[in-house]
Amino acid sequence: FDEHADREAADDAPLCLIAGDADGWMTSFVRPLLESAGYRVAAQLPPGERAAVVLASEEGATPPAGAAAPVVRLRRTRAAAGANDDSVYRYDRAGLLRALEARVTGQGR
Repeated sequence: FDEHADREAADDAPLCLIAGDADGWMTSFVRPLLESAGYRVAAQLPPGERAAVVLASEEGATPPAGAAAPVVRLRRTRAAAGANDDSVYRYDRAGLLRALEARVTGQGR
């Protein structure tokens, strides 16, 4: 249970903007994971804030205007669609956290 405990992220923690979460899946399942990993998470970009990374569903969700940040896409299938598919299987916790960290630090695409 400790992994999913409510935690307040530091004010200077990277902001992860969730885009394209029409069914609420990312808010329900991914948000607690991100918050426990030290990210601040928002579904809308707060005024005056800048996202460090955008988390989007594979279904073509586009980041909101003004959210000029690297994007990590989640896919529904385990297998990537090809050699150039850098999306992450949405149930791969470790892979998602690695991809987010790579984008935030500028080491990923």
